Amino acid sequence: MARGITLNLRIKELIILKYRSGIKQATIAKQLNLSRSVICRTIKLFRPRKSLGEGFTSQETV
Repeated sequence: MARGITLNLRIKELIILKYRSGIKQATIAKQLNLSRSVICRTIKLFRPRKSLGEGFTSQETV
């Protein structure tokens, strides 16, 4: 049975800000008293998606 935790958007933004400023996941988890898996999932959610054509120029896709 899957257990979920609902995080406030403010908390999510805080996690992302801390992660982008170079703080490790484990440290953020300790600071906010959350499990690392929760931190990991939140970061994955907010990670920018790569578009299909990224990294290719028009000449390469012949």
